Amino acid sequence: MHFRTERIGADTYHRLMRAFYKIGLELIYLDHGPTLAYDARFDELRDIVRGRLSDRPGWLLLGRDAVPHATVQARYWYPLYRHDGTEILPLHVDIFGMQFSTELLARDPQHIDDVPDAAVNKYIFPVAAEAA
Repeated sequence: MHFRTERIGADTYHRLMRAFYKIGLELIYLDHGPTLAYDARFDELRDIVRGRLSDRPGWLLLGRDAVPHATVQARYWYPLYRHDGTEILPLHVDIFGMQFSTELLARDPQHIDDVPDAAVNKYIFPVAAEAA
């Protein structure tokens, strides 16, 4: 089965990224409670979700090879740290076979430089054209 669609614009991907950030925050709340979910380390993320900050860096990966199935899943890894000690909170969302990945805390786009372009579509925010 193949589906074709028009190219999705940067604005749509930005809204998707905000939605995935909200999913991640909600999962933290459900799994760890309000003390962690309302911790100051998530203040900027909450402001992005609320639409108060649109110029913060971030990235969204969309897998190129989707295998359709009938489920929706979201997974995160917490606590987790990069080799340099930076706290990270990766999030992976699978929507009926479409695979999305992003990072909730350390959203520097350089963190995905080593991800092969052949495997994923990379969306980096803010989009350079919008920043100009």
